[in-house]
Amino acid sequence: MAARQHILPAKTLLGRLTTSSWSCTTIGTGLLAWSCVLGIVWLLLKPWITLHQHKNVTNLAVLSLTFYFCAALGAGAYAFGSFVLKLNRTTRDFFASVGFIALAISAALQIVVDSFRETPTSNEELISWGILYASAAFLMSRLINKTWKPSNNLLLWLQRTIGTAALMAFPGFQIRYAVVLLNSTDGSPERYGIGNLVALTASGMLAMAALAAQWQRCKDASEGDEPLDRLLAGLSLAMLARGMSFDRFDAWWVSSYTVSVACWTVFLVETAFKNAASHKQAQEYAMESQALHKVSWALVGTTSPMEFFNLLTSTVREITGAQIVCLFIADESGNALESVGMAGPDICLESLGTVYPVKSPERRPGFHSGHTARAFLTKEIQTADDVFVDVELVPWRMIARDDGRAISLPIVHNDTCLGVLDVYFSDKRDATAQRIRLLETIVAAATVSIKIARSSLLTSMETRKWKKAA
Repeated sequence: MAARQHILPAKTLLGRLTTSSWSCTTIGTGLLAWSCVLGIVWLLLKPWITLHQHKNVTNLAVLSLTFYFCAALGAGAYAFGSFVLKLNRTTRDFFASVGFIALAISAALQIVVDSFRETPTSNEELISWGILYASAAFLMSRLINKTWKPSNNLLLWLQRTIGTAALMAFPGFQIRYAVVLLNSTDGSPERYGIGNLVALTASGMLAMAALAAQWQRCKDASEGDEPLDRLLAGLSLAMLARGMSFDRFDAWWVSSYTVSVACWTVFLVETAFKNAASHKQAQEYAMESQALHKVSWALVGTTSPMEFFNLLTSTVREITGAQIVCLFIADESGNALESVGMAGPDICLESLGTVYPVKSPERRPGFHSGHTARAFLTKEIQTADDVFVDVELVPWRMIARDDGRAISLPIVHNDTCLGVLDVYFSDKRDATAQRIRLLETIVAAATVSIKIARSSLLTSMETRKWKKAA
């Protein structure tokens, strides 16, 4: 019923303004903010561009188109590589690669035509039609996201044939048209007007593609491809400026290319950082998998609970690079913790086998007031930079020279705390979030084994107690 009450306000205008559903049903706030920033920068630069529009505009065209070619070619290769290498190939990656490659080829041919003629063409038809074709491909990539996985070799070759034809059909047509332009005189002003209509059409299609991606992302509650969406929104504004241009190299034309270069620059930088973050995350997951594999193999074949505990602590110390690792196991009453496993300097081994109460009426600081006891009682991870409170774990002589951090991880099974794993790093900077997450994964994976070893240990202790009483 609570979930129902949370959804109802979104049906009204006030509800949409006070909940996140407003951005999910119309447009993402990030995309809207990006478009506003580009629009404001565009309006601020327009007067300056008007005053300097006749200075080095030919060089600006060559540089802008060269940047277009390099950026689009790299993005196209990345999108096509994603389509080919993924196990479940999607039409989204395919259409995106078609659009980027069409842009790259068109920009390269426009550079060739402008460079080999005595004067640059006034119509700019190659890049205009290339942007329109790419806009249609981008719109298809945002509207159609289906898995395209052939079930046999015949369909695989058919897929490759269709893909190659789609990738090369438009560039082939553009190459033939570029040859015609190289051998012809300059076109009429009416041809430039057609380019304006093409640019306005492309602007609308790019805006639709960006909005469609945002709507699909909100519908699926997924992150989507935000850098590409912002690129499409920016290129839509650039094509709007191109559509308002009356002559190549006028102020509107320069504004269009300025916005385009800015959008491509932000797209490349953002994509690079996003891919770097994804690569780092993949590396962390791989490290966690390797650590779990190493822990699993290290614990195979142990013959006693104490051997298991000592091997577990030494393996954790080796994997994480910690200076001290100590494992505490609770007694049957849950009122005390016994140090059953220790890995670290020899001076730390003196506390192995010591039993510590987790509750005490004494007001003096002790084990019961430290982070190990808190982790056991609260069943939550505890960290302590002031490790002087945990003198039973870290000797005083080590504390004096270290700037360390102690981490206590409770070992919980079915809402029952079985014990605590203490890890001490001599340099607190080594206790990174990734290492803490790795420790949580190791504890979660080893919990069942620790429970079995603890039960075996408590049973043997109880047996020894009865034998001694007899």
